[in-house]
Amino acid sequence: MLILPLHRPLTRATFPIVTALLVVLNVAIFVLFQAGDWSRLEALEAWYGESGLAQAEWPAYLDFEAARDGPLAREALAQVPDADRAGVLFHARLRDLALERALAQAARDGAGAREAGHAGALQRDFDARASRVVTLEYRLRYGEIAPLRWVTAAFLHGGAMHLLGNMFFLLALGLLVEGALGPWRFILLYLAGAVGASLFALAWRWGEAGAALGASGAIAALMGAFALIWGWRPVRFFWWFFVLFDYVKKPAIWLLPVWVGWEALNLVFNPEAGVGFDAHLGGLFSGALLGWAFVRTGQVRHEFLDETDVAPDVATELDAIRARAGRMDLAAAQEALDALDARVPGRLDVSLVGYRLAVLGARRPEAARRALQALDIPARNTAEVALQLALLEEAFPLDRPVPGGAWREGVRRRWLALGCLGECRRLLEAWLADSATAGDWFELVLRARERGEGDLHHALLEEIVARFPASPEAGKAHFMLEHGH
Repeated sequence: MLILPLHRPLTRATFPIVTALLVVLNVAIFVLFQAGDWSRLEALEAWYGESGLAQAEWPAYLDFEAARDGPLAREALAQVPDADRAGVLFHARLRDLALERALAQAARDGAGAREAGHAGALQRDFDARASRVVTLEYRLRYGEIAPLRWVTAAFLHGGAMHLLGNMFFLLALGLLVEGALGPWRFILLYLAGAVGASLFALAWRWGEAGAALGASGAIAALMGAFALIWGWRPVRFFWWFFVLFDYVKKPAIWLLPVWVGWEALNLVFNPEAGVGFDAHLGGLFSGALLGWAFVRTGQVRHEFLDETDVAPDVATELDAIRARAGRMDLAAAQEALDALDARVPGRLDVSLVGYRLAVLGARRPEAARRALQALDIPARNTAEVALQLALLEEAFPLDRPVPGGAWREGVRRRWLALGCLGECRRLLEAWLADSATAGDWFELVLRARERGEGDLHHALLEEIVARFPASPEAGKAHFMLEHGH
């Protein structure tokens, strides 16, 4: 399955400089430092067999496998031809950190000082040669606490296609996330995502043989952060599942459970795929947590998030529809609006014109439906929140019943996420008064305190005490009022 956000065109104004530098750095490391690793590995394997170290370590290898997997494992390895033993042990040695440590211990516990010293010297020579293989020296190894490798592994790749695939996703996600965060927070997110991915992989794979490398964990952190930073804003993305594919526009937050679910299912049911689903999950969780923190502390660039990305002819078409409505040519106006809505779904301005046409046509049920449709569209900025509040006041005045449904909680949650606290208070006071809980009000209190709006914070505390005197939140509000919190 492939899900890739493609919500912003790459232009001079949106060019992600840090993302481009990360791509250059990854490519440079692969070309300049890793490119010779394959020949160095071949030379190391040849030396391992010719030096006699493989023959010296083979008995200890048999003992190690017998202790771990039982006598049958020892018997199976004993059937390996002499000519193949060095290669078998070489690859097992590189992959299994526990085996490497057992071989070192066996050398120290040799039958005699001379034999132990010779084996130890050969092992030190092997380690010195292996340290010149960049991939071996800086990859993540399961069962080892090595903080430097938690980062360096994210800049290594197992081949050209591995590198190209990761860099493609890095460019696509970096364009959206770097623009929303700025360069320094983006770098912090990328590096923290690499560490989070490594830690999750270590926790999941602890005690197993193996190693990991690649930028996909850090890139997964960009995916998790993207979903939280863009939140309920509709974004365009391409999806591909086997032979099915499409290009759609939905709220960004919807992508997070899909991404997490896909990685988790593969981690549990497809363990032999050779893909770091564990690292992907760790990156997703790390990125989502940091993305949430950036949003809550106001460290996102709303001007980038709210920038219109639809063709400018939409505004022209809306003006033409309004002109037809002004001439009371409502049927033609409605037909044109329906076509526009199908082409650019989820736009508040288009939905508001639909409401206005229903009002002009005296179609009250249709007007109410259009109003609810417009309220269900995630507002992208404070200006759109103001438009929705004005619509709410007009379509559902206080002398009429307010329709129930999930739209109520959706509007409250999205307005709160955008920091529109005054509008949220108005919503709770008037239209949600019959369903709002003390918890809803207290959440507004906490957000006002975070934003440093002292007067609003104090007024909301008093309102909770007056509206919900018997609730636990009223007790908290009393305490905060008395102690000046």
